[in-house]
Order: sequence, then C-alpha cells, then structure tokens
Amino acid sequence: LTPSVNIVTQISHKSTVLLQRIQLPSNTKADFDNVLATQKPTVSEADLNVYEKFTKEYVLYVFVIHMLAVLSMYLILSFALGAHVMTDVSDQR
Repeated sequence: LTPSVNIVTQISHKSTVLLQRIQLPSNTKADFDNVLATQKPTVSEADLNVYEKFTKEYVLYVFVIHMLAVLSMYLILSFALGAHVMTDVSDQR
C-alpha cells in the first residue's frame, strides 16, 4: 500500500474502533413522555396568533403580487406578439 492509503486505512480503523466504544443511551417512550410533561412552551399563544395573522396576510400579498406580475408579462407578450403579427401582415401588402 502507498503511504497515503495506509494512513487513511489506519484512520478509518481507529474511527471504527472509537464508534464501537461509544454507548448511546436508550431512549424510550417514557423518556419522551417525561420531557413533554415537564417542558414549558417556548412560544406564547399570543406570539403564535401574531405569526398566523402575519402569514395569512403575507401569503395573500405575495399571491396578488405574483398574479399581477404574471398578468403584466402576459399583456407585454401579447402586445409584442400582436405588434409583430401586424407588422408581418402589413409587409405582405
């Protein structure tokens, strides 16, 4: 083996050995139930209401802006294509 491959192999082996020695605690449903029973909410009900109101208003605003942009592009393209067609028809005479 080349020196670099040998070093990578050694590091990989050491990592595997270390990972095998790590003991993760077992988590049970009782552990989660205990946390849920003792944990306080991190966001107040009033803050949630403000967030929901803002989201509803902002989503409507973004939707309206998006639809106006789409309509504008449609009108611009329609006018450009219409003007182009008119030019082509007048050139044929």
